[in-house]
Amino acid sequence: PSEIKYWAELKDVFELFDVEMPIVMPRLRITYLNDRIEKLLSKYNIPLEKVLVDGVEGERSKFIREQASHQFIEKVEGMIEQQRRLNKDLLDEVAGNQNNINLVNKNNEIHIQQYDYLLKRYLLNIERENDISMKQFREIQETLHPMGGLQERIWNPLQILNDFGTDVFKPSTYPPLSYTFDHIIIKP
Repeated sequence: PSEIKYWAELKDVFELFDVEMPIVMPRLRITYLNDRIEKLLSKYNIPLEKVLVDGVEGERSKFIREQASHQFIEKVEGMIEQQRRLNKDLLDEVAGNQNNINLVNKNNEIHIQQYDYLLKRYLLNIERENDISMKQFREIQETLHPMGGLQERIWNPLQILNDFGTDVFKPSTYPPLSYTFDHIIIKP
């Protein structure tokens, strides 16, 4: 983490002043998990640990593919593979003529781009048809990884108090903290 790198930069300063450098440990990683997010994770069968480590994008893409027609995707991917084989055959036919080789390669590139576009647009339409689910995936991401970071680095304590109430920091809700490299989950 960046704070360890920061302290490592100061090592020479400590040596210059003949002062012992303190032990530097990474910050605790704490995530507040509310009931709504817990229900959404359960609804989409997403393990919390996976979202905390990798984010939700992989699970969102998996969900979109599950909603799509597997036959359609397989046929488009088959067309791409068929196009590649055809391109190889055509290149064998025009071997020795650089202008024709360039023409065949350019034509193949255009066809592959069109098939990729077809597949991407198809999946985008599936995504649009499942707009509510996409909003829920975004909600999971923005709650557990606000602005792509960790909650404790982005959220203000007042925001936590607003979301979870004034009892959130009481000993009965907040576990006693001792240093750990594990990610701490708090369910107020």
